[in-house]
Amino acid sequence: MKNFKRVAATALSAVMALGVMNFTVFAEGKAVAKIGDVEYETLNAAVKEAQKEENKGCTVEVLDDIEENGIAVQSGSDFTIDFNGNTYTIDGTVGSSGTETNGLQLLKGSDITLKDGTIESDTAYVLIQNYCNLTLIDMNLKGGDNCQYVISNNCGDTVISGETNITAREGWYAFDLYYWPDNGYGEGVSVTFDEDMTGKVEGKVEYGSDSTATEEDCVDKAKLNIENGNFDIEIKNNLKDEKPSINIKNGTFTTDIEEYLDEDSHLVKDEDGNYVAMDDKAFEESEKTFYINDVDDLELAVKNQADGVTWIFTGEDYEIDSTILITSDIIIEGNGSTIKVRTDISGEPNGSNSAIEIENGANVVINNISIDGNQNVKHGINIFTAQGEDKVKVELNGVSIEDCKGYGVVNNASDLTVTDISTSGNGWGGINVDNSKSAGTDGASITINGGKIDEDNSLYFENANAEAGTTIDAVIKDGTFEGNVTVAGNNADVTIEDGKFNGKVEVTEDSNSDLTIENGKFTNDVSEYLDEDSHLVKDEDGNYIAMDEETYEDYLDDNKSHGSSFELEEKENNRKDDDDKDKEEDKKPEEPEEESIFSDVAINDPNYDAIVKVFEKGWMVGVSDGVFAPNGTLTRGMAATILWNKAGKPEPVNAAPFLDVTADAWYAKAVAWAYEQGIVLGYDAETFGPNDFVTTEQFTIMLDKSEGKTPAPYAGGAPNATRAWVASKIA
Repeated sequence: MKNFKRVAATALSAVMALGVMNFTVFAEGKAVAKIGDVEYETLNAAVKEAQKEENKGCTVEVLDDIEENGIAVQSGSDFTIDFNGNTYTIDGTVGSSGTETNGLQLLKGSDITLKDGTIESDTAYVLIQNYCNLTLIDMNLKGGDNCQYVISNNCGDTVISGETNITAREGWYAFDLYYWPDNGYGEGVSVTFDEDMTGKVEGKVEYGSDSTATEEDCVDKAKLNIENGNFDIEIKNNLKDEKPSINIKNGTFTTDIEEYLDEDSHLVKDEDGNYVAMDDKAFEESEKTFYINDVDDLELAVKNQADGVTWIFTGEDYEIDSTILITSDIIIEGNGSTIKVRTDISGEPNGSNSAIEIENGANVVINNISIDGNQNVKHGINIFTAQGEDKVKVELNGVSIEDCKGYGVVNNASDLTVTDISTSGNGWGGINVDNSKSAGTDGASITINGGKIDEDNSLYFENANAEAGTTIDAVIKDGTFEGNVTVAGNNADVTIEDGKFNGKVEVTEDSNSDLTIENGKFTNDVSEYLDEDSHLVKDEDGNYIAMDEETYEDYLDDNKSHGSSFELEEKENNRKDDDDKDKEEDKKPEEPEEESIFSDVAINDPNYDAIVKVFEKGWMVGVSDGVFAPNGTLTRGMAATILWNKAGKPEPVNAAPFLDVTADAWYAKAVAWAYEQGIVLGYDAETFGPNDFVTTEQFTIMLDKSEGKTPAPYAGGAPNATRAWVASKIA
């Protein structure tokens, strides 16, 4: 009996000792995994232990890179494999009887997490065959030489997060969603890339079901949700009639995913041509830029426009077949590109017959873009504020519009500012400001800051609605207007602050609108519209020059020093009354002292006669009124211009080919002509150097060439040529 108690006590002590000791299994080989403090030679052994009931919720930690057979996980399992940055290379495959082609087989009813590691295989057809609730965190899954599906999802919920990368071999599938009720998986399947997903998925994505399921059931039971990540994927939808249940909130994609975009998300294209989906939060935190490389991108931008977005055109020509309808506050950076209307839409209803239509209270800025109507469109840009809406604010900067059947620009009850605009060849004219469709708003306004309206009907103001309290407010600050400027209708207030007007400027007889002219050059008598503080003179060519007080004072001073032949047309409030005029007429005029025509060139200057001669011939001009700058240094642009003037300003055949000689430069035609004649060449094919100085020797060579002489060989070392020296040389 004692012996029994001793033995029992000894046994009990041993059991108690086992209960408190740290038990470690040391394998003959190197341990590659562990659960707690228990180590295992193979990952398979560790996973087999993890599937036991008593180990539910445990973590298998991988200790080193592994190369061994695949793993089959039975139903009802619950564990995590933490690879700790190691790689699991699968040799032998697993699976159901007759289909042992999987790297991992995860059966229905389990909850499995794989994290922080790499799984790869050149033998598996399916790297992970999944029927369970699977979570992937910071995993790299690589499909090898034989892999057709990196992950095949047939049941359960798969959640993919963190820096997880799924890479299929070329032409095969990164993952699928396959609803398979006929095989006992009627619960359905879902795949979610959560908001923390930052990795990349590369390969095809397949969506479908077995033949026993209706397409409606498949849409209800197979769901793909993408909340973030990077995707170089091609979605293959095996449904014939139904749209797959795919919802994309955020992420970057190499293919167009617009049809799957969440209803509250936005879509843009980035600088690299990727499609970027963003929910409201991400969108507000983004730069809100949409890069438009071709007409397909343009159509996508129109469909997905949103307030605050900037469209950046990166191509050259965009041929459109329908109106670009803008209903959001956007900025368009054209970067010199051209929109050309390819299909005749001029007969479409209003709102669909312009190249660009701005509606719905959208505030829009359009920079540096050209519109070619190609006689296929009614108006170039139509800006429309509907009844009851706040007025649209639109800016057009560096915009060119040509060849429309109607107007280049129509402004309906909106605030429009145009700068450096260009229009030509439009059937009805350049710019129309119209309030006929705007009852309920407070009218239209336009400010013009330069440009050229090369139309017979340059500007037309009409249809202000006095009864509704609407007005047209217009300010023309500068610009060249080749045709008529007409103020028609009622309740318009137009002010011309400056500009050149080569057509008739008038208010129609049946209009009660106001036109006020402060400055500008006109071909018709505009004295009835002259501002009360402005003056009107007529030049020797018959043009009418309006001047405000300050400009007029400068004109009087200049007139005295130049002996101008301009004819003064004073208003009734002339500074001298009629009696004073009569007295002055009775007086014999005093002989004026001879004065130099330039304040900086004395009459006794040895170059004075030469300077006067070249000035009168129009070969050289002053640098400003009454100033010649005789000691100013000659530039290459000046040299070309002087020789061109001397030759009678012949029209060049082509524009100058140099990048530093823009078409609007004052010396552009002269440089083009001098280059064509071989008088002045460029430094290279792209550089002329118009502001570089010219030596006396260099100008002499240019002059000889222009006169058909053979110049002396170039020696170098000569001083820079001054303007006075040049005058003496060519006089």
